[in-house]
Formats: sequence, structure tokens, C-alpha cells
Amino acid sequence: MEKDAYQKIIDEVSKKLAGEILSKERNLAQRAMTIDRDIADIIKDVGLKTCKQVIEETRDEIVKKNAGKD
Repeated sequence: MEKDAYQKIIDEVSKKLAGEILSKERNLAQRAMTIDRDIADIIKDVGLKTCKQVIEETRDEIVKKNAGKD
């Protein structure tokens, strides 16, 4: 997998997430040393949801392809 192929979406998601965090979170200056853990948890959730969607779509394509063989 070429990470560079996804740079545009990485940039878009990063900008949107940063904007949401900056507009909703309080005391960011005091949390500067720990905010990275919160962001990592959010990104992990994004990754898990993305993985689930890719796997489910791939599964559906395989099922559809195999259904035509009967």
C-alpha cells in the first residue's frame, strides 16, 4: 500500500479533526502533554471503522461474484 496515494484524504481528515478539537475542547494548553493520546484514540476508531467498511465491501463483492458461478 502506498501511503502517498492517500495523502489528500489524510490532509483533509487531519484539518477537519483539528478544527473540531480546537472548537470543542477546553484547557488545551494544560492538556498539551496528553492530547496526543486522545487524538490517537480517535484515529484508531477511524482506522477500525475504515477497515470494517473495506472488509465488508470486499466480502460483498466476493459473494456477488461467487453467486454468479452457481
